[in-house]
Amino acid sequence: MKKFEVCIRGKNFLINRDGHARKHGFYAVRFVEANDMSDALEIVMGGIKTELKGAVLNDKSDPPAVNVDDIYEVFYFQDTVEYKGKSILPEGFVWE
Repeated sequence: MKKFEVCIRGKNFLINRDGHARKHGFYAVRFVEANDMSDALEIVMGGIKTELKGAVLNDKSDPPAVNVDDIYEVFYFQDTVEYKGKSILPEGFVWE
């Protein structure tokens, strides 16, 4: 199996934080082992969807968007990733 680093960007997520629902974006980085980039993307996108299940309040007429900004084949997994000026852990989300 190959190792991949996948950088994700989410936009237009209606999330209730601190008792107030408002729209947020996020950055996330995930490391996965997969046969190829296509499998890595499928694993990561499925995982993101599962992680956010129940937290997203968007109406179907105004859906959130998740895009893959970058995907790299790597030789080892890192503890943190510097991405677009942010230090991101390979778990959780950096909300804006």
